[in-house]
Amino acid sequence: MPTRSGGLTMEDVLKIIYNAVVQIGLPVGLVIFFVWRDFCREKGLSTYIQMQESFTREKLLALIQTNTNLVNINITCLRDFMQTIIHLYDTLSTKPCLSETLVKENLDLRMKNTLLEKELESLRNE
Repeated sequence: MPTRSGGLTMEDVLKIIYNAVVQIGLPVGLVIFFVWRDFCREKGLSTYIQMQESFTREKLLALIQTNTNLVNINITCLRDFMQTIIHLYDTLSTKPCLSETLVKENLDLRMKNTLLEKELESLRNE
């Protein structure tokens, strides 16, 4: 027979309760039964809570860390983009002919964008 708690089988527990009923009386036997039943229930609940805490500690915290890293990368991208826009406005105000400068900046931005996309993809795949 499977054990319910503390290595005792259901048959062992029933023998203990029967002996208590015979020797002490029915009320004591019922008290022992209900205490044993509630102990088994609490033990199962404790196991479930430990499993949930382990999941939270291992999986959810890892997801939070990954998302935090992604947010930091996003902030860095936005900062670089804003600096590029500011630089473009500064350049527009000082240079009438911008074709070479704009082409170079466009290529630099595309390269940065490609690298960031690869990094984001690798973080998502972790």
